[in-house]
Amino acid sequence: MPDYHFLIVDDHIVTASGLKMIVEREFSASKCEIAQTVNEAYDLFDKNNYDLLILDMNIPGSSVTSVIDNILIFYQSLL
Repeated sequence: MPDYHFLIVDDHIVTASGLKMIVEREFSASKCEIAQTVNEAYDLFDKNNYDLLILDMNIPGSSVTSVIDNILIFYQSLL
């Protein structure tokens, strides 16, 4: 199975940790990171390339559409 790099963005650490456990179990050779804020996610995007983003639809501090728009504008290498 190929290696994937996942980013989970969720302010609820229990939810994010549970998702991370599932991802790591199903994709054992993959790397999975957690960001608890939108700004933390942007910082991680600056340092890493991700194959998949799992984003909380109700993340505080920004609307989901704004986050996705910013990612599409500033991180075009993901497309």
